[in-house]
Amino acid sequence: MRILVMEDEPDIAEAIVDVLRADRFDPLWVRDPEAALEAFVERDVATAVLDVMIGADADAGFRLAARLRESGYDGAILFLSARDATEDRVRGLDLGADDYLVKPFDLRELAARVRALARRTGPDRAGTVCFG
Repeated sequence: MRILVMEDEPDIAEAIVDVLRADRFDPLWVRDPEAALEAFVERDVATAVLDVMIGADADAGFRLAARLRESGYDGAILFLSARDATEDRVRGLDLGADDYLVKPFDLRELAARVRALARRTGPDRAGTVCFG
């Protein structure tokens, strides 16, 4: 499953990519919203892990998520942010995120949250299940 990771801090991004690879996901790291948009056009992205603040742009991740939802993207979105105010978390969820994780975070928790999102949004969800 392809996971897009938009994070501008290389150390954080590399740690996220490593933990997702260990879980047998296919992470793709990008540093900014423009590269993220290109990845969504060119690749099949199942889940987006988006840093809210990219460089000096405090709302880059929020704007990208809003744009993705407006364009019809129905995959999972998980925000990462040092912004821990309730207003920020509510805004992110209202913009269409499925989850919001505050930095600093434990990589094991991030991986567990991505696995949970994958269970809800993975390709197996499209099938029909019949009982009896």
